[in-house]
Amino acid sequence: AKWDNRFQQLKRSYDPVRESFDTLFFAPLNDYNEEQRALSIVRREAHLEALELSLSTLRNLMDDEWNQVETWKEQQPGALFLVDVGVVLSSILECISSAGREILATKYELERNRDNSAGLRNSWELSHLNSRMRELTETIDKIPTVYELNRKYATTTVRTETTF
Repeated sequence: AKWDNRFQQLKRSYDPVRESFDTLFFAPLNDYNEEQRALSIVRREAHLEALELSLSTLRNLMDDEWNQVETWKEQQPGALFLVDVGVVLSSILECISSAGREILATKYELERNRDNSAGLRNSWELSHLNSRMRELTETIDKIPTVYELNRKYATTTVRTETTF
């Protein structure tokens, strides 16, 4: 139960990121006039900042978890399930970095197209950031369950009942 709880907590730690992105993604662009467009841009910038903050929090949590798993791997070299967990955590960190770079690109596009309604509409779609966030979601979903790990390593002597 300890490992299941730990893995579920890691998956739940992604919820604020998902909520921040959903809020950003579904925020409308009102470009009926300059005032409405400016207000939409300010809201978009605030949503991008919120997403950056939630990604930063997730990165710190996953980085701490990855460091802990690496320490445990050194202490228990036969605990093969820790290798799987470490690989997933490493992939999550890579996805977070990619999403962070895409946020910066989105901010740049927003600034570049601030006074260009057509360009602003095109950059408002967030297609590249949406792809990065989808990759992150899929990678978060790869955090294994104890059941999956026990099935995979059922023939080995080291199982996930190892306590640290």
